[in-house]
Amino acid sequence: VILGTLISLPVLIAYYVVLELLN
Repeated sequence: VILGTLISLPVLIAYYVVLELLN
């Protein structure tokens, strides 16, 4: 479903950004 992609993609990006900031 497109809706699932629109929700999961920003979440994944934010998750990796947070990991980079913590490291």
